[in-house]
Amino acid sequence: MLIVRMISAGPYVHYAKPNPENSIDRAMLNAIKGSVEKKPIEVEARKRHPLLVNNSGFLKEMAGQQLKSIADIVALHIRKLGPLLPVLHDVQAEFGFIDAAKESEIAQVLNLSRAEVHGVVSFYHDFLSAPDPRPEVQICRAEACKARGVEGLMAAGEAAAGKRVRLKTVYCLGLCSAGPVARVGNQLHIRLDADRLTQVIEQS
Repeated sequence: MLIVRMISAGPYVHYAKPNPENSIDRAMLNAIKGSVEKKPIEVEARKRHPLLVNNSGFLKEMAGQQLKSIADIVALHIRKLGPLLPVLHDVQAEFGFIDAAKESEIAQVLNLSRAEVHGVVSFYHDFLSAPDPRPEVQICRAEACKARGVEGLMAAGEAAAGKRVRLKTVYCLGLCSAGPVARVGNQLHIRLDADRLTQVIEQS
């Protein structure tokens, strides 16, 4: 595992291998070593997946397999620079939510504070802090979709959703010329009217 040290120099951040002779770097290495010894993420992942020899091999081996734990998910991204956001997306996709316990575990294995992890989780609305088994339908209510009449569809959408489907307002799904737009999972539904939106919600 490559460990790097960030060196602030004006508006730039430089990445350098830590020097064990430097007392600050030595303390950092010891702290990380202790964390890794407690939770040897990559080592344990390689025991479970013996064909892994490098990051690209890891990605190939893990592709298509169900991730069983946060350890597996972190191991998938551990060699990347700035792995937090990809890890969070995978944890959300696998478990359906990211609560305080998951934030703490992610923070420990990535050598971050829980406050750093929570700051990212709470900033993005895609991450849920508690499980919600209902299917989610995202409806764009940004200005372009408003101009195309999305607000006039909301009453029909809310009636169709009831308590079974979670409607989520988002702002821009990137198809402004084809609005109103809704998204279910990775599928986009464009040029919606009340009947089509109702159908999308009922089929979710």
